[in-house]
Amino acid sequence: MKVSNSSPDTLRIILAAATTGWGFRAINTISGLITLPLIVIHLGKEEYGIWVLVGQTVSFLALSDLGVANAVSRFVARFRGRNDNESINR
Repeated sequence: MKVSNSSPDTLRIILAAATTGWGFRAINTISGLITLPLIVIHLGKEEYGIWVLVGQTVSFLALSDLGVANAVSRFVARFRGRNDNESINR
């Protein structure tokens, strides 16, 4: 059985994924443009700066976990599959 990559279904899926992605970006941009002035007015410039600093620090730390979270998930799944609770706890 030969599968064609240029079938209409494949093109429709790619188009739907691209449209969804751009739609998400548009909604995200519009909501940011609406909420940012409201947040700055409500918090003030200094508090907003602290809020952004904390958010960026958390984002940086999340990026720099060096794959530990993925490794933990992988090993826990492996040991649960083997019913090895002692290794999970270790």
